[in-house]
Amino acid sequence: MNYLTVLSGGGSPHGDQYRPVYDLIQAEANRLRIPSTVIDYVGIGHYPDFGPGLTMPLAVEKALNDIGKLKFEGGGTLLCRSFGCNLGMWLFAHHSDDMKRFHRLVLWGPAAFHTYWRLVASDSDALKQFNDSAKSKGLLFGSQFWKSFCPMEELVRLLKDVRVSIGFGTKDAYCDAAFADYLYMLIKVYSDCDIGRPTMIAEARHEVRPDDNDKIKSQYFRFIFEQ
Repeated sequence: MNYLTVLSGGGSPHGDQYRPVYDLIQAEANRLRIPSTVIDYVGIGHYPDFGPGLTMPLAVEKALNDIGKLKFEGGGTLLCRSFGCNLGMWLFAHHSDDMKRFHRLVLWGPAAFHTYWRLVASDSDALKQFNDSAKSKGLLFGSQFWKSFCPMEELVRLLKDVRVSIGFGTKDAYCDAAFADYLYMLIKVYSDCDIGRPTMIAEARHEVRPDDNDKIKSQYFRFIFEQ
């Protein structure tokens, strides 16, 4: 790995609640002398500038712009957390030329389509209720979020020329073994990507944090940096 790029999840990496999640990853990258960048959605849904709110097209535009500015030749890893998994797969599926410098796509805590439906589209007030509760995460979904969203399953056939890793924790509220295995089988059968069995970390949550025990953090770092 010559460079680590992190596509953040819904929680803003600049807010008090989620900053430690990303600081932990970058601290380990620094220890290993691997340059790293965290791509956020500030201006389109992230604290401190929510802008119009997060949608897939706006996230794609910002991510491609930020990735284009990165200065590394190749051998990069794209680490995707939560919502970042959907965005990362979209980028590889629809913008493969822009992603050629990445040899590995790492998906931590990918969530099933029905999980997003339950959160933001299951009834007429779901999006408002979600946004009200997500303020503490530094997140605002845009009014067109659901209409612009795409299931990861629909992107699998378009994936190529990247090694994929899937990981989750047994205490992950958004990704469980059933969905991780399902996504693994789809990628294995319907794409030409190299993929290994999903990595399950006992007791790990959706967000691995500095106060987690050393065993969880060690397995998490091995999943990200050593595969």
